Amino acid sequence: MLRRQFLRQSVGLLVGMGMVGARGTPAGASSGDLRFEVFRDGSEIGYHVLSFAQDGDRLTVDIDIELRVRFAFITAYRYEHRNREEWDAGALIGFKSRTNDNGTRHAVEARREGDQLLIQGTDGRLTGPVSLLPTTYWHRNFMDRERWIDTQNGRIVESSVEAAGIETIESAGKMVDAQRFKVRGDLDVDLWYHDERWVKLAFDVSDGSRIDYRLTNAEAYRFLSFRPGESSST
Repeated sequence: MLRRQFLRQSVGLLVGMGMVGARGTPAGASSGDLRFEVFRDGSEIGYHVLSFAQDGDRLTVDIDIELRVRFAFITAYRYEHRNREEWDAGALIGFKSRTNDNGTRHAVEARREGDQLLIQGTDGRLTGPVSLLPTTYWHRNFMDRERWIDTQNGRIVESSVEAAGIETIESAGKMVDAQRFKVRGDLDVDLWYHDERWVKLAFDVSDGSRIDYRLTNAEAYRFLSFRPGESSST
């Protein structure tokens, strides 16, 4: 069974001011995807796709995750996550998510009101500072935080972040130098960034297996000029 930290990678992971899965790019906007194939001990188990639509200072991020762990012809574990984030001039405006964690359903909604984020999640309602970012990790700026909103259940999670050196990795068919970050605490995960771009994720699970994200499509980075969190006070 995949441990709970795996489910928190709903890098992101969430759906903002509309229905989950609703899509559309306004006239004049730019759009593109990031696609990660997800592997468990070298065997592919699914995908994690982030679809970006940017129109001036407005940015929408739709996230679609689907995972299946199979033994022989039996699906032992199934995970589905759909969400949308809404941003304006670097500030998180809100998100909404829907998750199916092997039959257990979760829903989260968050919205910005004044100098607070109002969050309604699995464990009820809470508030947090506008400096909080969701656990979706798609920009290097996410590593400047040590507290995030868990996009699966709406909790505020805390972890330390340590820069762990430069490594050469494969990213969308090319070898690139990427900065590795070790996140430890409520979240236990390693993330890699090439410049400001998210290019890899990996973590160990309690059964001894290794989960590995491999970037196969970086189309979104051809146009994306957006730095999350910069307009929020820290």
